Amino acid sequence: MATNGVYVTREPIRLTGPSSNIELNGTLDLVGDRVDAKLLVTLPVTNNLPIAALIVGAPAIGGALFLIDKLIGDRVARFASVQYSVKGPWKDPKITFDKPF
Repeated sequence: MATNGVYVTREPIRLTGPSSNIELNGTLDLVGDRVDAKLLVTLPVTNNLPIAALIVGAPAIGGALFLIDKLIGDRVARFASVQYSVKGPWKDPKITFDKPF
C-alpha cells in the first residue's frame, strides 16, 4: 500500500527461482530515498549446501554437509533460510545478517 510516496508491503514481495526463493517485506520510502525491510533468502539445502553454509558464515560445516548430502542423496528435501535487515538510503543500504532458520 502506498501513501505519500511510502510503500508498505501488506505481504512479502516474492521472487521464486530454481536455486533460491527471496522475500522482501517492509517499508520503501520513495520520497525520502530510504528502505527499512527484512530480506528472507531460502535455498534448497540439497542443491546448495556449500552456498548455504557460506551465507551463515560456516565454510567448514559446508564441506561436511556437502559430503553428508552426497551420501544421503535426494531422499530428504531440506531447506535453509537466512534473514537479513535492509536499512538506509537506496544508493547505499546497510544489509546485516539477522538469523538463520
